[in-house]
Amino acid sequence: MIPASVTTALLGRPFVPATLLVTGGVVLFLLACFGKKSSEPAGRVLGALGAIYLTIVLALRWHVSGHVPMASGFEMMMVIAWAACLLVALAGSRFSAFRPMGVLLAGFATLVAALGKSTPDAGPLSPSLASPFLAVHVSCMMFAYTLFGLLALCGAMGLIVRDAGVRRDLADRGLVVLYPALFLMTAGTIVGSFWANVSWGTYWNWDPKETWALVVIIVYSLPLHSQVFKFLQKPERFHLFCILAFLTVLFTYFGVNLLLGGMHSYAG
Repeated sequence: MIPASVTTALLGRPFVPATLLVTGGVVLFLLACFGKKSSEPAGRVLGALGAIYLTIVLALRWHVSGHVPMASGFEMMMVIAWAACLLVALAGSRFSAFRPMGVLLAGFATLVAALGKSTPDAGPLSPSLASPFLAVHVSCMMFAYTLFGLLALCGAMGLIVRDAGVRRDLADRGLVVLYPALFLMTAGTIVGSFWANVSWGTYWNWDPKETWALVVIIVYSLPLHSQVFKFLQKPERFHLFCILAFLTVLFTYFGVNLLLGGMHSYAG
């Protein structure tokens, strides 16, 4: 039996973990930008600690609520933070440079969860969310958003570093990450269309969230056709593209809920 005090502490708004992750992420990100290799092992340690903490929080929310913790804005932000920490902890030597970015992204996501208006209380699902499609759809979308966020931070680092070789290497690794990110985004959208057919009787209704999910897929597909869009072959332009493209992700997640509404507005 988990003590009530422990449950309350873990399920409350995570200001302290968010502050630690953001602070550590900023420091490690700046060290990495200036070529300090110490940022990689430190990032792995912070990522592992963050993954352990967030795993406990999400597992506890699952236990308390009785459903997968992916039904509110608070929970989705925590899932993104968990995904970022997990990727940091498991990143191989080929992607070790991404560790500082993963810690920083996890910190930002946790901070948004702590500052957001969505209640952190764990409760039962609304009828519209009580579906086996929930876990698959949200998992695909949140992991895709996490990878897109890493690409944006990778782009920021690519524009800051002065070494042309490092800039090129970051672009090459970022292009590799783009493939699973785009696959997950597409898969999540397809699963969402099946869920929409079950819930609303149509696979696609041009709801604002659906439309902007399609916009994200189209935008992030451009670098995969570099023979057509030759301007993206240069590392500097690819990095700038990753930063600007992430604005479509932010609008899809936050802007649609705040400005456009629609059938998905409850998922903010």
